[in-house]
Amino acid sequence: FDSAPALVDDDESFIVDVQKRLRQKKVELAADSLLLAEGSREVSLVTLDELRELKQDYLVDTFVPQSDGIVVLVAKRSMGKTFAYIGMVLSMIFGMTWMGKKTTPAKTLIVLGEGLHGFYERVVAWCNYYDKPIEEVGRWVHFATGVNLNSPVALSKLSEFVTDLGIELCVIDTWAATSGLTDEDKAALVSQTLNKMEGAVGRATVLITHHPNKSSEDASRLVPRGSGAFEGRADVVLSLQPDKKYQSREGLKEKWLSISTDAEHGGKNRGARQETVQGAYLKSYSGSKVWAQ
Repeated sequence: FDSAPALVDDDESFIVDVQKRLRQKKVELAADSLLLAEGSREVSLVTLDELRELKQDYLVDTFVPQSDGIVVLVAKRSMGKTFAYIGMVLSMIFGMTWMGKKTTPAKTLIVLGEGLHGFYERVVAWCNYYDKPIEEVGRWVHFATGVNLNSPVALSKLSEFVTDLGIELCVIDTWAATSGLTDEDKAALVSQTLNKMEGAVGRATVLITHHPNKSSEDASRLVPRGSGAFEGRADVVLSLQPDKKYQSREGLKEKWLSISTDAEHGGKNRGARQETVQGAYLKSYSGSKVWAQ
């Protein structure tokens, strides 16, 4: 080390390197700032009277806003996310409650990034179990594949589907399979992708299925994998977890599940009180499973 040149402020090469590094940092910050600004909404004033008149309507009471909403359903892999939202969407179609919540029928687009095989059988099993005509599902629910939320071509096509079909709810299954992101930990990229997604779906509410990070997937509080942008942008975070505390009044023995918007479990609800709904389970039926409570 005695022979190494000292890096002092008057060392010209040192100063040049610092200036280059400083410029690189400024470029990165400026680029991130531009990414975060993309898709930003128009700035406008809102009066107190206008705020008072705002009312939030729901597709699923307190869980899924009727328009302009982002809902994130977070659960460990193979926990039943797909069965959960299939049950939710089909309950909406047939005017049934879901997790004890009143629902409203809505034209729905399900963007499948993974799990195409067997999906139809899951829908059939639900319809057979609840004795509902599957033909009605085709009138309300449409499906899309091959979507990359960072592809201008795919976004244009998604926007076309939403407009032409009158879509009110767009399900993204899953974020990892459709976002097109190579690094989920960069907040600017995640935020930019969410902006692009919102721009493509217009006023339709989006329900995103997502996984927790490795360190929290078996914990009592789930943390969405990747950047914290989800927790900031989402109107509702539904945390789906095993529920070892629940006891059936009828004495049933199942692998119970709960869905929670409580921060204690990693949930969130911007427009309603936090709560945990218990008693859900996956019921084996007709070679598949159905969401039941």
